[in-house]
This record gives sequence, structure tokens and C-alpha cells, in this order.
Amino acid sequence: MPLTIFWIIILILYFDIKVLKQLDASIFQEKFTFPPTQRILFIILSSLLVLLSLLKGRGIIFLFFCILFIFPVYLLRRFRMVQALEKIRDNIASQTRQGDLFLALDAFTVLIIWLMGSLLIVFFIQGMMKSLPNLNSELGELILTALFSSTWMVILIYFSVRKYVQPTFLTIIGLKKGDRSWWKVTFVPTVLGIFCAYWSSLILMTRHVQPSTPLSQIIEGTNSSILLVMFLGIAILIAPLLEEIIFRGYFFYVLKRFKGQTFAIIFIASIFAILHFDQYWGDQTAIFIVTVLGFTLTLLRAWTGTTIASVITHYVYNTGVTIIPIIMIMFVNPPYFEYYISYNQLAHEQKEKLLLESIERQTDLVEAYNDLAWLYTEDGKNLEKALHLIDKALLYDPQRYTFLDTKAEVLYKLGRLDEAIEIERQLVKKNPRNEYLKNQLKKFADGFVESDHKQLEKIDGGIKEIEMHLN
Repeated sequence: MPLTIFWIIILILYFDIKVLKQLDASIFQEKFTFPPTQRILFIILSSLLVLLSLLKGRGIIFLFFCILFIFPVYLLRRFRMVQALEKIRDNIASQTRQGDLFLALDAFTVLIIWLMGSLLIVFFIQGMMKSLPNLNSELGELILTALFSSTWMVILIYFSVRKYVQPTFLTIIGLKKGDRSWWKVTFVPTVLGIFCAYWSSLILMTRHVQPSTPLSQIIEGTNSSILLVMFLGIAILIAPLLEEIIFRGYFFYVLKRFKGQTFAIIFIASIFAILHFDQYWGDQTAIFIVTVLGFTLTLLRAWTGTTIASVITHYVYNTGVTIIPIIMIMFVNPPYFEYYISYNQLAHEQKEKLLLESIERQTDLVEAYNDLAWLYTEDGKNLEKALHLIDKALLYDPQRYTFLDTKAEVLYKLGRLDEAIEIERQLVKKNPRNEYLKNQLKKFADGFVESDHKQLEKIDGGIKEIEMHLN
């Protein structure tokens, strides 16, 4: 991810410099460019750092170097040039080519300020987490970071465009219906959202193996129901509106005027997909789906001429991919649906009965094998059967984080502590910030030490008994 951010920054700076130069080449030469000798040294130094970072696999080193050293130099020169350009801005009509360039310049200013502000937000949230135990987890940090950084972007966009009398803020972000028909703006987007949500859910739900992704590991490692509800609430109620205002609202409008509609469609859809890659890394199908979704939403925005259409589709899609899998389970496997919905109200025997029925009805429902294995482990009975069940689940999906943790718990209850510790140690190594896994590893390690003490006491008792017989 750091290298992805780095290349996005480079892309932003490339287009930013291109716009600055096109606005006024003479001012650019005077206020922005380095002398030839400094330029050569700068390029050599930057190239060496990039090479070292890539060779050592430490892309984040160069990222922070850019932010801490190169970025301030760039911003200082950019500020000098923008100040000089402001003198000619008032004489430029907003609908001319020069007006389009100034609009693009404002957009790059928004991106640069957003980037610096987002870094501060990340550091602030990481520090704040320690004083908020209910939110102190990877999911809590993800929720707050996404919420604050998206809101920060929308605020910057608003203040960037409010100075324009025409076009207005709502026009630029595309939230005006105009004379477009409701059929085109609401009905078609709603049907399209349902269609995309259904096929995405069907593709993802009918797979025997659900690949582990960074996002799935964060969600599965969260024991807080409050955080899970917050995550779903943001995904369904807030994210579609904010993402559409940012991507297919403001930046689509700017890029369409700056480089044309075709470029805007390809660029916005691609960036939207790339920014989601980190969440779904390891699941190529999910990455393909989010890429198709990005292009679908952007093409819809271009076809209808309003962001309202893509907002509706995005809302329907996010709601659909949350609800449709539950409906599928309800019809395909009613016992598992009942187990899932009524978990807290069911007794141990009822849970066992429903899970056994679920497996009988759907023999490849790996989640049911895992749930039943965990149920037996909690009860401390049928542990060998629990081990058989979780091994069967792992045959379908050998890398699933929750399945491996279940197997470690079963082995711990069976007294095979060294095997349990090794599994949990590998999980902690892959998920170093997961507090649940750390607690599991500590529990297994403490059990191992306690077992050693008991063995020593048993040996000591045996030695004393032999000595008594000898005496």
C-alpha cells in the first residue's frame, strides 16, 4: 500500500506540474523550476532513494522522505507560482480553456491539502485510540480514518468551489437533477444496483473457498458488535454519498473539462478500483467486482449527466450486498439462518442440532463445520470430533484466519499445546495488531508453562516416592 500511495502522489504531481506550466510558461519558469544543476542533483538523489527503497522492500521509506523533505520544497515553489497566477485569474472567464486549467489547479490543491491533512488525521486517530478502549482495534481505526478523511475531502471541495458564482457547488458535484427524467435518474440506477448486487453476491457466496483479505481479517478479528454495526452503518448510509461526491461528482467534473469525458471515465473508475485493492488484496474475484462496479458507476454518471444516478446505484448496491447473502442463506439453508439469527437465544443443544442439520443440508458449508467445532470446544466435549470438523473446513479453505484459530483452540483443549502455540504464533505474525490473537497466544503460552509446572511436580512426587521406598 505505501508504494501505491507513492505512485498516486507522483501521478498527482505530474498532472499538477503540467497544469501549472500550461497556465503560464513564463511564470512557471521564473517561480517554479529549479536551476539545471539543482535539478540534476535532485533527480539523482530521488532515483537512488527509490531504487534503495524498492531493493529493500521498504517503499514506505521513500514515501516518508517525499512527505518530509521533497514535498515541502515542492509546495513552497508551487505556492509562489499560485500567488503569481492569482493576479491573472480574475481576468479569465470560467468557461474558457484557461478557466478549465484553473479549475484543475484548484482540484490538485484540494488533493495536496487533503493528503497532508489525512496524514495528521491518521496520527491523531492512532494516538486517540489508546483513550478509547471500545474503539481501540484495527476496525475502529479503519472506521474513524475513512470517515474523517472522506469528510475532510468533502469540506475541502466545498471551500474550493464556493468562490465560483457559476457553476454552483451542486452543479460541480453533480447533485442537480435538472430537466432529466426520473426514469433515467432513479428507476434505471435502482434496477442496475439490484442487478449488480445480486450477481456480486451470487458469485461470492457460491464459492467453496472465501479467500482471506486484509478487510475480512480485520472484520473477523473484531469482537465488538458496536464496531460491526458502525461499519455496516457507514458502508450502507454514509460511504456511497461521500464517495460519489468525491469521485464521480467533483473530480469527474474537473477531469471531464480538463481532459475530456473518455479520460475522466477511465481515470476515475481506475483510481476508485485501485483505492479499494488494499482492502480486497488476495481475492482476485472481489477486486474484479469492485473494478467493474467502479466503471459501471462512472459510466452511469456520464450517461445521465448527474451524480444522483450513481449515488442511488451505489446505495442500492451496498445495501444489496449486505442483505442478499442473508436472504440466500435463508432460502438455501434455513437451519443455518436460524442459528445465525437466533444465536444468543439458543441453548447449546439447539445450536448443535441446527448446525448438524445445516451440514446435512449443505455439505460444503464450511462455516457450519467451523461453528460446530468451536461449539464443541467451548463445551469441552467431543474434542476429537471438533478436530475432525475443523480439519474438514480447512480442506476447503486452508488459509481462513478464523478456521486456523479454531483449530488452535481445539488443540489447546486437547493438551497439544505446542501445536496450538505454533498455529497462533503464525497468525499473530501475519496480523501483528490483532489483540484477540495476541490474547489467544498468551493463553496458550501460559497453559504450556502451567503444564510444565505440573509435569515437574509430578516428577518431583515420583522421585520422593522412590526415595521413601529406598529408605
